[in-house]
Amino acid sequence: MTDFEIALLKLVARGEGQWSWYEIGMRLPGPYLSKSKDMMITLKRLAEMGYVIHETKAGEARDRWELSPKGQSFLDSLSDM
Repeated sequence: MTDFEIALLKLVARGEGQWSWYEIGMRLPGPYLSKSKDMMITLKRLAEMGYVIHETKAGEARDRWELSPKGQSFLDSLSDM
């Protein structure tokens, strides 16, 4: 997993399922600002891989991103190192 993907997973975790793509993007750490154009592609790939859950509700314009159990397990394994 790339450093950018890990940074996104950590941001999604901080948002606790309440942040949209925009809120995640506004919190990108400085070293990753140049990758902001790749953020949605990366988030979608992380969802396809089962690390995050992307949710949109009917009638709401905002989407939500949440860490999946697999994503939480991965982040937990990083802190064990």
